[in-house]
Amino acid sequence: MLHERIMRGSTYSKTRRIKSAFFAVTSKGNEEKDIFGSKKDREYFLHYLKIAAGRYDAAVHAYCLMSNHYQLLLEMPLGNLSQLMDHIKGAYTEYVNVKQKRGGSFFQGRYEAIVVEADKYVKEISRQIHLNPVTAGIVKKPEEFTWSSYNSYVGKELCPGWLTIDFILGYFDKKKSTAQEKYREFVELMIG
Repeated sequence: MLHERIMRGSTYSKTRRIKSAFFAVTSKGNEEKDIFGSKKDREYFLHYLKIAAGRYDAAVHAYCLMSNHYQLLLEMPLGNLSQLMDHIKGAYTEYVNVKQKRGGSFFQGRYEAIVVEADKYVKEISRQIHLNPVTAGIVKKPEEFTWSSYNSYVGKELCPGWLTIDFILGYFDKKKSTAQEKYREFVELMIG
C-alpha cells in the first residue's frame, strides 16, 4: 500500500495520533474555487507556512501552490500536524477575508493528510507534488512553474531556509549537484 489515509477534515481528532511521521497534505478552496488569485496571495501563504513550520518544529520537504489547492510534504516530529495546519489555514483565511471584505470559511473542509512511509514513498510523493502543474496542463516542465519547491531541488533558485531539500536529495547522491541532476531526471522521467 502506497500510503495510509488516517485523516480527512475534522475526523482527524477522532483518529490516532502519529508522531515523527511524513504527511502528504492537500487542501482545496470551497467549491474548488481559486484560493490564490495573485502573486501576493501565494507569498503570504508561503510566509504563513514558514512561520508555522518554525513554531511547530516541522520540516517542509516539498510544496506546490496551484490556483485552487495546495499540496505539501511535511515531516512532523512532534505529531502536531493539526496545530500547524490550523495555524496556516487560519492565518491565510484571515488575510483573504480582510482583503476581500468577506467572512466565513475559505477552504473546503479542513485538509486531507496521508501518512507516507519515508524510505519507500517520500521520493514518489515529492515527484507527484512537483509534477502537479505539468499534469494539470499549466506548464510543460516543472521548472516553468514558479510556485513549487522544484526549482530549489534542481538548483535553479536558492533554497529558502525553511525548506528542507537535503533529505530527499540524499536518496539520489551524496554530492549535492549530482543529486540535483539525478532528481531532475527522476521527475522528468514521468513527463510524456
